[in-house]
Amino acid sequence: MLLPPPASAATTTTIYLSKSEHTTFVHDDLIIVHTFNYRHEAEAARSVLDANGVFAVVFSDDAGGQEIGLQFVHGARLIVKQKDERLAKTILKLG
Repeated sequence: MLLPPPASAATTTTIYLSKSEHTTFVHDDLIIVHTFNYRHEAEAARSVLDANGVFAVVFSDDAGGQEIGLQFVHGARLIVKQKDERLAKTILKLG
């Protein structure tokens, strides 16, 4: 019998990305701010946002580091909360 996780256990959220380039919503309150060609560019942007108090994550499909060439197919996506989208774009000067 499986027991429920303890109340103190961290919860996770699975993010499903749309295959449509026109659909930028990835979760109810998360949005893709920008797609970079290289993961290190996205990580640098994430660090800048983090330094400015904006929560951000990078999503890049590279098969756990085993197939780094996969990131060139879909890029490295920088994801923030919807409420922070305008601030993130201003900080990163994305227009």
